[in-house]
Amino acid sequence: MTPFISWGAGIKKHHDHHAASFADFLGAGFEDFAAKPEKADVKQADITPMIATLLGKSIPVNSVGQLPHQLLEMHPRDRALALKSQYEQLLAQYRELRSLHESVYLSSLYHKECPHFTRTDMDSCHLMIRKSIERSEYAEAMEASLSCIGKTYTGMTYYQRYQKNLLKLLISATLFFSLVTHGLAVLQMVCGKQATHENAYAEDGFLKDPASLPSALSKLGLIELVFLVVLLVSWGCQRLPFHFLLYYLSPVYSLSKLRHQLKETREMRVSNKTIVTLILVFLFLSETIVFSFFERRFLTLGVILLAASFISRKWSVAKCMPVLLLGIFSWLPPIDGRREQTALVLLAAILYAAVAA
Repeated sequence: MTPFISWGAGIKKHHDHHAASFADFLGAGFEDFAAKPEKADVKQADITPMIATLLGKSIPVNSVGQLPHQLLEMHPRDRALALKSQYEQLLAQYRELRSLHESVYLSSLYHKECPHFTRTDMDSCHLMIRKSIERSEYAEAMEASLSCIGKTYTGMTYYQRYQKNLLKLLISATLFFSLVTHGLAVLQMVCGKQATHENAYAEDGFLKDPASLPSALSKLGLIELVFLVVLLVSWGCQRLPFHFLLYYLSPVYSLSKLRHQLKETREMRVSNKTIVTLILVFLFLSETIVFSFFERRFLTLGVILLAASFISRKWSVAKCMPVLLLGIFSWLPPIDGRREQTALVLLAAILYAAVAA
């Protein structure tokens, strides 16, 4: 939060009080000053249309701020015209975004018009604002302009985040394939390879290499190729930037790694107990990552589990100690980047030297 003070011609001396207060941000010493003038919440992007309106200039084409009309000391007609001008300026951005999405190939498949702000809504907004100003109903004109500006923002957000759900699906598929691949790798490391082709299942209930697995693997290679073609065609038809290829091709890469890992682990004998244990371990790691977004100290649990896996592989304590030291990191206080932390850097160097020795 940054204090913004405005005064002079065109600025109201007093305006409606908003809920936000600078006192919470600047402390008790600011309370006396904050109690005197009225305050309003103004975003940095809102300053551009405000200055343009005060100077009598057109709002810049790429401005995304909303005119803080409640701060302006203007005739109601001028204020209504200013809000109408901003609506038209934002509408031009919305139309440009919509035209970019409509220009894709196979638009019937890859484009869906924003349901919150259609062409009918745009025509209705123009008609309401124009008629209200012609009838000198400036309050109604300002209300209609603000409503239409809100719809325009909604439409812009819709097209700016048009790929959101698809990208989430692609990323989720990538993470799922990667998780299964690494799970099989851990399974292979724990159980090892033991070729057993005598029977489909052992007498003790262990799962062996199914007879249908080789054919399934060959089909998986075909699925992988089809998956690649579909994603490339989808990326090309939507005329997306090149960096989107990273998201569109990452599931194919993860699927390819999974296919190769399946080939390596298809001859293993795996007990149900081992499978359940691995599922619990991966569930624990996944939940640790999730909780770490809200409380970073949960990262220590993952570090301890990692160190325990090293110990199970008969690593020495000296080799595991640097891993365990990483668990302390999430408990350290946040570092203020504006101050020198010479003592902390020196302590870290001493600890590293001691462990390395």
